This record gives sequence, C-alpha cells and structure tokens, in this order.
Amino acid sequence: MAHPSPLGSYAGPPAGTPFGGFPPQGPPPRPQSFAARYRWWLAGGSIALVAIIAVVTVVAVMTGGSDDTSPKAVVSRYLDALNRGDAATALSLSDPANDKRFLTDSALKAQYQRDKITGVQLSEGMSAGEFTTIAANYNVGDQVVSGSIKVNKRADGWKLEDGVLTVTLGTTTPAVLGLATLFGTKLSEGTTKINVFPGPLYWGTTTNNLQITSDSSVGSTLAPFTPSTRYMTVRTAVTESGAEAARQAVREWAEGCAKSRKWDASDVAGCKQMSYTLGTAGEVTWTAPTDYTKLTITPDALGAAKATVRGDLNWTAGGAGRQESVRQMIYGTVDLSANPAVFVSSF
Repeated sequence: MAHPSPLGSYAGPPAGTPFGGFPPQGPPPRPQSFAARYRWWLAGGSIALVAIIAVVTVVAVMTGGSDDTSPKAVVSRYLDALNRGDAATALSLSDPANDKRFLTDSALKAQYQRDKITGVQLSEGMSAGEFTTIAANYNVGDQVVSGSIKVNKRADGWKLEDGVLTVTLGTTTPAVLGLATLFGTKLSEGTTKINVFPGPLYWGTTTNNLQITSDSSVGSTLAPFTPSTRYMTVRTAVTESGAEAARQAVREWAEGCAKSRKWDASDVAGCKQMSYTLGTAGEVTWTAPTDYTKLTITPDALGAAKATVRGDLNWTAGGAGRQESVRQMIYGTVDLSANPAVFVSSF
C-alpha cells in the first residue's frame, strides 16, 4: 500500500512533460540598452533646462534685468555721458527738451571739466509699474552725493525724469539778461527759462564792464532733485573795469561842469552844483572834484548796460575874493556800452 507524502500530495508533471519538470517559459528580459537610457536622460535634462531658463527669465523681468537697457544701466550710462561731455547720449537717456541751446557737448564739457563724477554706486532700483527709483551714491569732485534718481518707462525705453532741468531765472536787473551769455552762448532778450544739464553753470556777458553770477550750480548733485533746483537767482555786478569807466565818465562830466561861471551852474546844460554864499558875487570860478573813489556804482535795474552812480562830490568855488568848499550829492546813470562811457545826472 502506498503512503501519502509528508509534503502533501503531488500528482507529478502533466503527461508528456519531459523528465526534469515544467517546460521553459521563454528567455528572460534583456537589460535596457545604454542608448535608451541616454534618450530618457536627455529628455529629463531638457525639461530641467527649460525650467531653469523660465526661472531666470522671471527673475530678470522682476529685477529689471542686468542688460544695458535696465533702469540701473540707463542711470550709469547717463552719468558716464556727463563725464565724457557726450550731450547726445545724455539727451537720449532723458525726457525730451525743446530748447537745446545749452544742451551741447561744449556746455557739458565745461560743466564737468574740473570735477568728475567718480565712485558711482547704484541700486537695482525699486519699481512701481513704469516708474523706478535708483538709490545713488557717488562723488562730484570732493562733494559726496547720496540720493535717489527717478527713471520712467517710455515707449523707447527707460528715461531719467530729471536728466534735463528746466530752470527759471530770477534777477533784480532783468534787462542785464539781454547781455548775458551761458557757456559762451548769448541768451535771447527776454529769456526767463533755460534747459540745462545738472551741474555748474558758467555765465558771462557781452561787455567787460558787467559781470553775471548765479548760484554756483543747479542740481549739481543730480540726486535728489528738489523744487529749489528749478529756480536760480542771477546776480549782476559792475566789474572793476566797469567801475573805472563809470568814475571816468563822472570825472569828465564834472570837468565840463567846472566851465560854468555862475553860482548855480545854470549856464552849462546838465550841471547842478551851487554856491549859495556866492550867489551875489557875480562871476564864480569852479574847480572840479579830484576824488571819485567813494562813489557807489551798481547795475541799473532798468538799463541793460547801464550802471547807477550815487555819492558826494566836493567842489571848490571862488568869487568876490573868497573861496568855499561845496558838497554836491549826485545821482545818475552811466552807459557802460558806450565808448567812452557817458554819465547822465538825474538831479
């Protein structure tokens, strides 16, 4: 009698199975080829590369980028253009200006020929839509500059809001502006506003007898700009050559008046010296003053090339066997454009 197997019943292989067990189930799977694995690696790498490029693009857009058209780069190029005296480049990076008489290479070179812009440090900028503010630190000569520069997005790129300044001119002698020159270019008569680059302004005149000065600079720090940089007081003064011309004009006037032979000088037109004590002496002999250094000479508020003269003159009058000193107060104007200058007494 047969006994059951301790491992359980086993009927054995099916009929017809060769000795040794079940038939083979087919060859085992082949290992994945290197080429296939490489193609998958390339695909994954491409996906990663696209993702990296996308991230970089987003960062560049958010920060304004680092190319030469970003707000920061525009400010840097503008400052460099000021240093080089390149007016065309500075204008291309600024909001447009209609009057460009004083926005030239020669004007810009005159502004920065002595004090250069150095040590420039600029922030990436804080943006609010189409407006960006760049924090700036740099030196203009020995002056340390720290402030903000506004840059606006325009159709043709980023532009400095205050790359060109429109300045209103104020003066107590408006007529003198008709003789004024700025960077060697004559102002048109009646000029009240000028367009300039930030920096020192160098004034002159068409006559050596008058001098024009102003605040040493306008917006020279470039940052920050304030309303005070939009207004400039232009001052006028009579030069030493002009003062000497005025004194000589008064001297010649007095010497002409000394030809009078009357106590009130009424026999010579434009003369006003008087000797009341010699009023009954008949003929009076006048000796002209010799000291004209104490006269006050200032630019005339009404005449472009005129100076106002005021002060005292000391005459000597003689007649009827006696002499006396006569003090005369004079007030009048001298036309400094005439050669020689001419004094006209007002009283």
